[in-house]
Amino acid sequence: MPIPSTNFPATMLLLEIDLHCKTIIRTAEWLNESAEHWTALSQGIDDGKTMPPIAIVAQCTACLSSAASIRRLLFIAERRGKRLPVIEKRCAALMDILGSPTIPVICSVAVRNSWEHLDERLDDLLSTRAFKSYADIHVAAEPPAVGTIALRRFDLVRMEIRYGPTEAIALEPLVQEARKLASLIAKAWTRLETETCIVYSMGATIE
Repeated sequence: MPIPSTNFPATMLLLEIDLHCKTIIRTAEWLNESAEHWTALSQGIDDGKTMPPIAIVAQCTACLSSAASIRRLLFIAERRGKRLPVIEKRCAALMDILGSPTIPVICSVAVRNSWEHLDERLDDLLSTRAFKSYADIHVAAEPPAVGTIALRRFDLVRMEIRYGPTEAIALEPLVQEARKLASLIAKAWTRLETETCIVYSMGATIE
């Protein structure tokens, strides 16, 4: 049974969320391969692959960005302003059709905020100079040296995307939530065939 046109906004938004879920899953697969590659290199084994640290950081950035996009589509968070009623209605409608899933890892903001607002983190770091050395990128089997702060780090052992010594987001739980959400979206297609999901009030404007 086709999805009725009244559910077009919900369909388009769910497709957007699904794309970000698949991005997280695909980038995680690549990051797992890169971890195997760098672990092999640390043991003196050349597997013939090329996975430079800058490419690993780019994949981590894509992963964090997709998580942020999902959070913005499903949760109001700290947003304010004239758009808030529209955002509230959209979030409520999408969460209802998805069954109100709990996705705390996707909603985690610590590492993402530090990566996105690195200028502010640098302001704090450079004004206090509470470190001996720094690494803008750290990809290795061993952790940074004592006194070294790693601004962007992919932990090959714990499989975590990290900023500094304390902020971390674990890759596998993030992937599990993305898979869970993608599964709920697949189920939502059936519901949208017979149920109406009103995301926006037609004719409403934002001044």
